Amino acid sequence: HVLIYAFVSLDPATHTIKVFDEWLDINLKNFEKFTNLKSVNPNLKVLVALGGWTDSQNNAGAYKTLFATPSLRTKFIQ
Repeated sequence: HVLIYAFVSLDPATHTIKVFDEWLDINLKNFEKFTNLKSVNPNLKVLVALGGWTDSQNNAGAYKTLFATPSLRTKFIQ
């Protein structure tokens, strides 16, 4: 089974991921609760989705730069 957490966003300055909604993801501990699901089912794969409509529209230039630049893609993956 696979669950996908939606969403994190792209930091346009560093081309790395960042929290999209600090109140939901961090303050309410939803990101922690999501990853803790693996303790209930160790075979569960948990993934995180990057973007979403708002982020991909507001940061379209940053995504375009990330996708077009091999060194930024390598940094992002690591």
